[in-house]
Amino acid sequence: MTPQDFIRKWKTHALTERASAQEHFIDLCRLVGHPTPAEDDPQGDHFTFEKGASIVGGGDGWADVWKKGYFAWEYKKRRRNLDEAMTQLTRYAAALEHPPLLVVCDTIRFQILTTWTNLETKKYSFELEDLTDPEKLKILHAVFHDPEALKPTRTRAMITADAAKKFQTISDALQSRNPDREAVAHFVNQLVFCFFADSVKLLPEGLLKKLLQTAEKRPHKSREYLQKLFDQMKDGGEFDLTEIAWFNGGLFDGRAPLALEHVEIGLLFALTSLDWSLIDPTIFGTLFERFLDPDKRAQIGAHYTDPDKIMMIVEPVVLRPLRARWRDAFGRIGEIMRPAGEAGAAGRKGQKDQDRKIAAARARAEGLRDEFIDGLTRLRILDPACGSGNFLYLALQGVKDIEYCAINDCETLGLGRPVTRVGPEILLGIEINPFAAELARTTIWIGDIQWSIKNAIYSRPTPILRKLDSIEQRDAVLNADGSEAQWPETDFIIGNPPFLGGKKLRAGLGHDYVERLFAAYDGRVPAEADLVCYWFSKAWEAVGAARAKAVGLVATNSIRGGANRRVLEPIAQANAIFEAWSDEPWTIDGAAVRVSLVCFGATEEERRLDGQPSAAINADLSGRSSDVTLAQRLKENEGVAFMGDTKGGAFDIPGELAREWLRAPLNPNGRPNSEVLRPWVNGLDVTRRPRDMWIIDFGWEMSEDEAAMYEAPFAYVLEHVKPERDKNRRDAYRKYWWRHVEARPAMWAAIKALAATSPAPDQKASLRPRATSEPGSNPGVEGGPSSASPPRKDATSGARYIATPRVARYRSFLWMHGSCVPDSRCFALARNDEAFFGILQSGFHEHWSMATGSWHGVGDDPVYNTSTCFETFPFPAGLTPNIPATDYADDPRAKRIAAAAKKLDELRRNWLNPPDLVEIVPEVVPGYPDRILPRDEKAADLLKKRTLTNLYNERPQWLQNAHAELDRAVAAAYGWPEDISTEDALAKLLELNLERSARQ
Repeated sequence: MTPQDFIRKWKTHALTERASAQEHFIDLCRLVGHPTPAEDDPQGDHFTFEKGASIVGGGDGWADVWKKGYFAWEYKKRRRNLDEAMTQLTRYAAALEHPPLLVVCDTIRFQILTTWTNLETKKYSFELEDLTDPEKLKILHAVFHDPEALKPTRTRAMITADAAKKFQTISDALQSRNPDREAVAHFVNQLVFCFFADSVKLLPEGLLKKLLQTAEKRPHKSREYLQKLFDQMKDGGEFDLTEIAWFNGGLFDGRAPLALEHVEIGLLFALTSLDWSLIDPTIFGTLFERFLDPDKRAQIGAHYTDPDKIMMIVEPVVLRPLRARWRDAFGRIGEIMRPAGEAGAAGRKGQKDQDRKIAAARARAEGLRDEFIDGLTRLRILDPACGSGNFLYLALQGVKDIEYCAINDCETLGLGRPVTRVGPEILLGIEINPFAAELARTTIWIGDIQWSIKNAIYSRPTPILRKLDSIEQRDAVLNADGSEAQWPETDFIIGNPPFLGGKKLRAGLGHDYVERLFAAYDGRVPAEADLVCYWFSKAWEAVGAARAKAVGLVATNSIRGGANRRVLEPIAQANAIFEAWSDEPWTIDGAAVRVSLVCFGATEEERRLDGQPSAAINADLSGRSSDVTLAQRLKENEGVAFMGDTKGGAFDIPGELAREWLRAPLNPNGRPNSEVLRPWVNGLDVTRRPRDMWIIDFGWEMSEDEAAMYEAPFAYVLEHVKPERDKNRRDAYRKYWWRHVEARPAMWAAIKALAATSPAPDQKASLRPRATSEPGSNPGVEGGPSSASPPRKDATSGARYIATPRVARYRSFLWMHGSCVPDSRCFALARNDEAFFGILQSGFHEHWSMATGSWHGVGDDPVYNTSTCFETFPFPAGLTPNIPATDYADDPRAKRIAAAAKKLDELRRNWLNPPDLVEIVPEVVPGYPDRILPRDEKAADLLKKRTLTNLYNERPQWLQNAHAELDRAVAAAYGWPEDISTEDALAKLLELNLERSARQ
């Protein structure tokens, strides 16, 4: 059929709506070259006439035509109001699986509305005769064949960002003139809502634009004009001979607006051109909070957390159980209405009796439906760190969707359509930031109105804005008097509490606040825990006291380990974690981080971990059958592993400066600088290439006068360390400013004790290749040992110990020369035997450390620590750390492990520093490890890529073979099968740990 044929046929027809609709549509199919519904889908599953309600006693469907994933189409009698028809179709969009296009038609006029989520809406309108226009025909063709061609390109996020940014200049100007930032925030929120109300026609059309035009001419009267408008919005009334609805709700509360200047009024007038009805509250609140709060200004322009991420909490905690509850209720309603439907189909016989049965069934069914909806209106959903309200906004949208689904479902059974009743009253929030608390209310108000408009059921309530005193502006964990803050009783707790690491609490919150926090939660939250743990603890207590049914909170993924994990342990032991995402990307204040999402409570829901069913969810958010978080510290492992030195100031210096001081003459006390200079090693020196950094170390007992005798090092510390240490809040750190803040004397005592049993010096360089010549055999190299420089005299110089980075993608252990100072980002293990080294480097200890440790940063790298990773690890019987290596030197198990460990170590060292690329150069003073230098520039470039991280990224076959050989030796030492699986090995290690800890 050609466009001309179609126009000719339908231009003058006089058929009724019902008589014309299906034939008209079939002709449209012929026109655009598409099969008819019966041809394309004889079963009516995805393309059909009369899609929707199967009304008891008969009735029309929700859409005259429906094509799944394409459109819903409604016909109306010629020249009837198509906007009303679109409203009706919009009302049923959810029941029609949210088609991207809604089409209304009266055979001679067409309206097409796009409805993609998170995109602006676009409307196409044309008439019958327009089909001769190829562009109009192309639009109609796209409806049937390619809806994506009609998809708008401008997202709600773009519109929202544009709207928020245009307000920045105005808010900045207001804040520059008004010291009361809260008053500015309140006024700007009033303006924002006025723009939204103008776009959705809650204010008389054109009123806001007219007010701003007038104010632009008389800036000195702008405050007066806005005051009159706000007064009428507060109570309802008249403004400029037009009726103003009653808004109130707390936003229009009688507070006077602020004065505006001419430029600001002009900017506001320009903002009236934007479609504020499309702003996305989940983005707007976050953006606007930053504009209003100068402390967060650096975060502007950041990426925003996807609402889909928030729904990973809201869906399982709030919506999933409510949907299940509705499925059960709807099943009972269906059973009630089935006999009524059968009676309605039985014909005219006994009609009065049948009518009575139908009426009785309908009354019972509507009672069950209303009971369910009553339950939704009584819900209480708490976000105890609600920010600008994103979690609460999405939760409200979801609950309203469920209510609407219940109404639509019941209509299919012939029940009436009650008005929707779920509103912002179901939301509770606590937020310490006054800007955010104000914005949360605005976010929720706008979102509530947007939802009703989207579903074409909005009718202006009285007042338009419901009171939201339930969004409280206060501290969620601590009262001003130091007592624990209380949360209201609720059904569900959701949210994204503040992320502040345990070590940053005092810097971020202040010493006094932290002391009161510790006192209020003593014994319930570890003092070393992150701030977010206080929210987890309180939420779990609320569940235990039946003051909440389920909880869903976001935390950095460090919640899985260390002190943080202790707040999850009682929850996991109660089998209360029903959904968790252990490691997800997230955006916090513009920074990309890794988070864990944890849902727990009194529920019988199937457990799901990282999107998959899981028999259990442990405190480390793993699904292992053996919960290694139950492991206890073992006394046999004590006194071996130590956190490295915490310097507490700029004591570190480059190697060339250290060598200059090492070559210097003896000091006035007759002592060399070598006594206070040591090579310094941090995690990067281990995982990448050594940086040749040294550290000034006056020990933990040297007096200031004694330290001053080492002239150059002391002068350096006086200049670079003392000014900062003078500002330190700890008296001892200020008083002993020339010493490291935590010099770890116990660590050095343990390393010193190893000196007598450490191997020969040529094995001491951790990254040094197997020697091809004697150390020091290249005396012609500049910087060789000086006969005038006395050797370093320190018992640790003859020792070696094992080091591992605190945070690293791969768990590697290396031999370290006894003179090297490990930084606090490393752990030192005071043992020097190859068997011990091999057990540590085995896959069993690596997997144990990952299971018992924590995780760090965007890269989600494993974190090693003494208490949970090392001191809980059960070594093979007879090879435990409390046994001297000499006692098991002849044990065949130890010999096998030592041989495999030594082989692995040598292979790694030769790969890291191939003998043909490096030179071994003695240090300028004996008693330190030899230097490993590239032979030339080409060698230097090649060596940059030779790092442990790159080696384990590549994982060549020789490395895999060496590790497999070591793992077989260690498995045999335990008496296990040499091909034991990781899961079985962890289970056996946990069993060993619990057995030994029980005997302690």
